[in-house]
Order: sequence, then C-alpha cells, then structure tokens
Amino acid sequence: MDKPAGKYSTPIRMFLWLCVIAYMAALPHLIIVFKFILGFIPLPIIKALPAISLVIGGLTYLGLCRARGTEYGIVTFILPALFLIAAVFWLESNPIKHIHIPLYAVLACLIFYALRRGDTLFPIIVASTCYAAILGVFDEIHHGLHPERYFGWKDMVINAAGAMIGGLFIANIHTIKPRRLFNLRAVDKVFWVQLAMIFSGALITILSVVTLFDVVQNGFKAAYPTSLFIANIVAIILCIAVVIISLPKLKTRLEVELLLFFPVLILISIQMLICVGYVQNIAFQ
Repeated sequence: MDKPAGKYSTPIRMFLWLCVIAYMAALPHLIIVFKFILGFIPLPIIKALPAISLVIGGLTYLGLCRARGTEYGIVTFILPALFLIAAVFWLESNPIKHIHIPLYAVLACLIFYALRRGDTLFPIIVASTCYAAILGVFDEIHHGLHPERYFGWKDMVINAAGAMIGGLFIANIHTIKPRRLFNLRAVDKVFWVQLAMIFSGALITILSVVTLFDVVQNGFKAAYPTSLFIANIVAIILCIAVVIISLPKLKTRLEVELLLFFPVLILISIQMLICVGYVQNIAFQ
C-alpha cells in the first residue's frame, strides 16, 4: 500500500518527532518537578492533580465535539475511558501514580500527529496507541535505572491505559474512513523476513522485561543471565539490520513505516537500555 500524501511538511514532522523525543526524555525526571512543586503546593492538592487533569481532558473533548457539531461520543469515548480510569484506580490506590494516565494519553496524541499521513487514520491511531504503551515499558526500565525511581508492572499497566485513552480521544475527534489497512499480498519476501526478525527481537525483549523483575534490588550482573545479555546484543543487531533495509522504502510504503521502522527503533531503545544497565552493573530497583 502506497503511503498517502503527507499531512505535514518535513520540517514540521521533524519538529513533532523532536517533541516526542523531548517528552519521553523528560518523563523519567518528573520526580524533580514533583519535588520542586511540593515546596509550593500542599500535598493534597498535588494528589488531586491527576483527577483535575482528567476532568480537564474530558471537558476539552466535549468542547471539541460541540465546536465540530458532533455527538459527544458517550459510548465510544466517555464510557471506555471511565472504565479504564476506574480499573487503574482499583489497581493502584496512590493518586500520584494516576498522573501516568494523562501523561501517556498526551504521548499517544503526540505520536499520532508525528506519524499522521493524509486520510489514513485508523492504522496510525492503532500504531500510536501501541507505540505509546510500549514506550511506557521503556520508561519503566529507565525508572529502574534511576536512583530515585522504581520499576513496576503496575505502572506499565497504567501507562498502557493512558495510551489507550489517548487513542480513543484521537479516534473520536477525527472522522475515520473505512479502508483496507495494508495490502500485505503486494509486499516482497524481504518484508516478511524483516517482520520475523522484529518478532524475534520482540520475544527477547519480553523475556528481558520479565527477567528484570528478578533483578530488582540487585546489581544487574547478580541476577541477569549472561546468555540473555548476549541475546540482547543479537536483538540489537537484528533490529539495526531491519532499519537499514527499511530506509529505502520508508517514504513510499506505509506498512514499512508502521510495522517495521518505528517498532524496531523502540525495541532497539529498550534493548540498549538493558545492555547499559548490565554493562555498568547498575543497582536496579
């Protein structure tokens, strides 16, 4: 499937990707901002900020719907979002953790607008939501390496819930035209080889993330298998090969961009972060 005409010019798209990168780089260090504002704002108000931001997001959505003259989407957005928020509140009672919901909803929106191409919205919305959720895993690994943050599966779930709410928000403020996502029958054999390479890298990544729960409260080398570290190196090499092969087709094939290029960049980031922790024998927590 040929990629539709770009929605934005190249400089604007580069700026949007820089925004995504800067946003992701800032997330692990929000603890510094939290400690700063704690000196000026009482803790009860800070704990209420996630709820306040969610209310503001809901009102913004209703305002956009009214401005566009569309229905409020109670069934397609409000109810699913409330269900996800309720599930997060049940899973995690600490209100400060709830700030992950709007943070990752915003991240999903940023990625969507950086990826947006013409009127091909649905696959990009799905990809943006998935990318934001996977970047939530990357962020949690970074937390484990940070001396003042902690690695935890609950935060990963909350990040994914926030990404899903962001995806729902985007889907409800845009008119999505039904169309075939990808013409996978038209792709060459190299595409399937690349997809198999990414799948192998993804399996290694999943195994690595699961193993990290055994590394918590230890130095990396004390609990992280050397064999898995070698597998991480292999996964990085496979992913870099996919990137190099994908570059010539990046501007002409949407499936290459969404299914190969950007997923593999995220996998490389996760694998490299784990390798840094292992080589430096960082006390993971």
